[in-house]
Amino acid sequence: MSVRKEPSDSFGEIMWATVIQGLRLPSLRISGAELLVQAHSYHNLCCHQVDSGNSRVFNIGGISVASKRHSGRAVVARKGENLEESQGISSRGISGFVYVTLAQLGSTVLGAIFWIGIASILHPRALGYLSWLISIGTLVSIACSLGLGKTVVAYYPKKEGKGGLLSGATLFVLVVSVGIGAIFSLLLDPVVGFLIIGFSSLSVATYSELAKQQYRNYMVLMVGARLLSISLAILFYFWFGVITGIIAGFAVAHFLFGLKALSNFHSSPSIIGLKETMGFSLHSWGADLSRGSINFIDKILIGQLFGMTTLGLYWLANRIFLLFGILPQVLFFYLFPQKSAGKTTKWIAVLGTFFSAIFAAAIFFISPLVIQDFLPHFYPAIGAIRLMGLALIPATIAGIKLSELYSEGKSGVVIESHILALAVWAASFLILGESFGVLGLAGSMMLLQITLAISLFILPE
Repeated sequence: MSVRKEPSDSFGEIMWATVIQGLRLPSLRISGAELLVQAHSYHNLCCHQVDSGNSRVFNIGGISVASKRHSGRAVVARKGENLEESQGISSRGISGFVYVTLAQLGSTVLGAIFWIGIASILHPRALGYLSWLISIGTLVSIACSLGLGKTVVAYYPKKEGKGGLLSGATLFVLVVSVGIGAIFSLLLDPVVGFLIIGFSSLSVATYSELAKQQYRNYMVLMVGARLLSISLAILFYFWFGVITGIIAGFAVAHFLFGLKALSNFHSSPSIIGLKETMGFSLHSWGADLSRGSINFIDKILIGQLFGMTTLGLYWLANRIFLLFGILPQVLFFYLFPQKSAGKTTKWIAVLGTFFSAIFAAAIFFISPLVIQDFLPHFYPAIGAIRLMGLALIPATIAGIKLSELYSEGKSGVVIESHILALAVWAASFLILGESFGVLGLAGSMMLLQITLAISLFILPE
């Protein structure tokens, strides 16, 4: 074993690798030229190498770093970190973001195209009733999740007995959703109960893939479920001739892709693992319910209080908002596991906020032209669409902050913020709805998003 001064090219490689590791990216692939460029800024630091077979230990500025050559790749592990484990993980920051973006983009765009197409053949009243049933099924499925989806994302990267945590969470969600779904099948409509089970199974499957940072699998589940949902919904609608056929198509598609969650049972369910995270799970459950209420309770109440026709107009405005609101969703679902793993992604948050303003402007100026040409019977919804477009900006800011709070285990703050936002909405939607109709209802939703974004920053302090 010998100790010697490292040549400049190896120095550059290890220095850049150490900088990347400081950002907590486990390993990297990078060319020699890029390494030398990055090394130039660090020439004043001392770098000594200790050779020991194929492995090398470097001391850089007092930090011990282990490096191992493997097929032209520099693999870096911090002192005390398992080198073999580090070697087996690739840097997936950019690719992970791309997969999550494609998943959310594909799912949201396909969904928006489907609903706009359905709006072109349905009367606003029929669309309102359809959206009312789907909102009930979605909100109940969120309640069935018990907050365990976000729990596995937050704790899987840093917990022993990971398989037991995943299988335990999956078992609980599936059992609860089957029981609750059976009740709603008897009380409301059989197809709504099956929809609850389908939504819940896909939810636990996608959260499991996020927890394992298997972003490609997450994309396949999201986009695949959406494609099959649209295909079966159209098929069942024309086959049975009733709008509940659309719901049946959604239920079957989500259930089939949700079967991926059964792969979590390769390990025995861990009750102990769930007990250790119970506090976070309960807070996440409350936050999920409050956030689900923000997204769906308005549709349920509008249908009851203002009629299904008003709900149909509001639903279309909300779907267009969700189409462009993909940005907050992408940011949240990508940043949450990244922040839980301790990675820095500030530049993504900045770009996300910038593009939310661009999308809001596009909605405001383009939507009247599109609605007038393609959906003239929904023309009364134009003002609501414009207001919901402006709500995209605070919604994006809220999505970024939510990922940070969840990664830090501050789910209690999330609950408080959502409750406050719901209170503002509840105080305004009846008054504004009675006075201005669908435009007033959209205005109350914009107030909700603004309140949520502000409270997420104020309450943690």
